[in-house]
Amino acid sequence: MKKITIGAIAISLSAITATFALTGCGNSGGSSSSTETTAAATTAAVETTAAPATTEAAKSALIGTWDSVEAPGTYYTFNEDGTGVIGGEGYTIKMNYVDKGASVELTSEGNTSALVWNYTIVGDKLSMTDADGATLTYTKGEAKSTEGTVSATENGSVLAGTWNSDKEEGSITFNSDGTGVIKTGAYEESFTYVDNGSSVEIKFANADAQSSTYTIEGDKLTMTDAANVSTTYTKQ
Repeated sequence: MKKITIGAIAISLSAITATFALTGCGNSGGSSSSTETTAAATTAAVETTAAPATTEAAKSALIGTWDSVEAPGTYYTFNEDGTGVIGGEGYTIKMNYVDKGASVELTSEGNTSALVWNYTIVGDKLSMTDADGATLTYTKGEAKSTEGTVSATENGSVLAGTWNSDKEEGSITFNSDGTGVIKTGAYEESFTYVDNGSSVEIKFANADAQSSTYTIEGDKLTMTDAANVSTTYTKQ
């Protein structure tokens, strides 16, 4: 069944009203004028019903600050102008974002590759899921002050350095330029990484990127992968 909209009804009523008004005048020679008047009324109705969405309605639902549930102390701040901050204790990372409705594309400061997260918002809860299926949860929080913090590009990622595994012989090294290397016995492989504040995306050559959440307490780094397996490291 064809759906009739309120806009269509408004157009029809405007056309009918204009036609009856002209007929009542009894102007037998005004068919051209009648047509022009009816067309003008129809056009006016279309312009009225086609008004653009309000600025408020067009704003991203992500705007504001969201505090991490899995990594307390870290957060995302999304500004209205498409900029934002990934922050934590002692550091902030500037970013740009594009909200695509059900997903958000993030480009953090110092990185040219974008990271895409699918997201949902229910009440004050934000859930963000990466390409590997790892989900991070955030709650709506208060705006954070960045006074006294250091930008990641000034001092490198908080992950920068070498971390020795507490479970087995081996280590993982994050360089400040976004590269790194993992060593286990005689095995050694280089990678590139993107630090997103409470998670890190690691990509080895000829392999898909792997995302892990992480927390740092003192000289201890705990990384949890998409399968929820955690590994603890000690700063060398």
